[in-house]
Amino acid sequence: MKGSILERFSAAAGKEILAIFSTLNDLNLKTSLDSQLNVCSVCDCALKAKVWCPLDVFKPHMKKETIEALPAHCWILQESFH
Repeated sequence: MKGSILERFSAAAGKEILAIFSTLNDLNLKTSLDSQLNVCSVCDCALKAKVWCPLDVFKPHMKKETIEALPAHCWILQESFH
């Protein structure tokens, strides 16, 4: 499923995600890859925001099946083994 944030999520969730993006912009939290950070095809998260969230905050809430479905190059897996 591809599309913009507002196309992929409910209107309320999309607005919240866009508000988070606005806050990230206000705080000047950017990566050199922001233009490539979209929505994860496995966990359905908005990656532009998720990369700023500490792993120990969201990983405990991820289903085992979702973690197992992540590709080997996923940063979540890479960070989990450091």
